[in-house]
Amino acid sequence: MDLFIDSIRYLSNFSPLIFFVILFLKRRCHFLVIDQIIIAIVILSFSTDITLKYIIDGRNYIYIFLYVLLETLLLLYLFYKLLKRRSILILSMLFLFLITLIFEFIIKNPLYELFTFSLTIRCLIFIILSLIYFHQVYNKEADIFKAEAPQFWYNVGILIYFSLAFFPFLLATELLKEMFDYTLWQVHNIGNIMKNIIFAIGLWMVQKR
Repeated sequence: MDLFIDSIRYLSNFSPLIFFVILFLKRRCHFLVIDQIIIAIVILSFSTDITLKYIIDGRNYIYIFLYVLLETLLLLYLFYKLLKRRSILILSMLFLFLITLIFEFIIKNPLYELFTFSLTIRCLIFIILSLIYFHQVYNKEADIFKAEAPQFWYNVGILIYFSLAFFPFLLATELLKEMFDYTLWQVHNIGNIMKNIIFAIGLWMVQKR
């Protein structure tokens, strides 16, 4: 079991390398803002994971807090670009997340405690936004094999990751933490691996536009 957990953790940390290989191969392609946001998200995620694992010693929750905040802003900007005429929805989701984040920042010590409630709300936000995007694609009858191919796959990756991450974060909240089993965190790591692989597929599809 320990070998399995260590393998999943290692694969989760280094799965972005698949994305970077595709990025190198596609470096001469014309990247839209949507692609650039995904590239920034993967770079941010990878650099944060490596920094927390190999450079920063001791408690690192404050760095996770800053990473989550930056990644959330990038993801909301991504959905602002994906969801046409949905600025009020995006701002509402941002407001909801910031309220929960500020609340936990006040009642918790960011050096020693993970903001599990905010992370749970964040998962719900991006699950909802991902489903709204799929509904938009369905209504537009967009061609997901050409013009919409990269962003369609990016959205698949986001939906899978946050759907799998939702339950570990939920069970780690104060209300349900007695039910939390550390092995559940591997569900999050598996979701992270799948997300990076699917992001790489999306980046490969930029040539289909």
